[in-house]
Amino acid sequence: MTVMEKRIVQLTSGKGPVECARVVAKVQAVLMKEAKKVGISVEVLTGIPGDVKGTLLSTVLLMEGNSLEGFLSSWQGTVQWIAQSPYRKYHKRKNWFVGVEVFQLPEKIRWNPNDVVFETMRGSGPGGQNVNKVETA
Repeated sequence: MTVMEKRIVQLTSGKGPVECARVVAKVQAVLMKEAKKVGISVEVLTGIPGDVKGTLLSTVLLMEGNSLEGFLSSWQGTVQWIAQSPYRKYHKRKNWFVGVEVFQLPEKIRWNPNDVVFETMRGSGPGGQNVNKVETA
């Protein structure tokens, strides 16, 4: 029996130029397409749009499927995208970078309200008569 894994994936352009924000959108599309091919479901949780249409400064994805670790290990880290800038025609730079980070979902913490104890006490320091009468700490 295989266990369905869940991971959160963040793609970010960091402080890069608009071309890096374009690459975030491109990498998201490629990542989603590749994940679909191997049976991994992808849900876009959030996306921060860039200043130019079709760009993303950052996006967060929820991925679920079997053998997710193996699939995501090839994506995690820095992705280099080699392309001419569509925004600055004569710009010499052709290498654009985006960061890809994978996070495990935090375990749900279960707590018992009976384990919580509320205590009040009088504060110390200046305050005169008020400090002596009111439990504000």
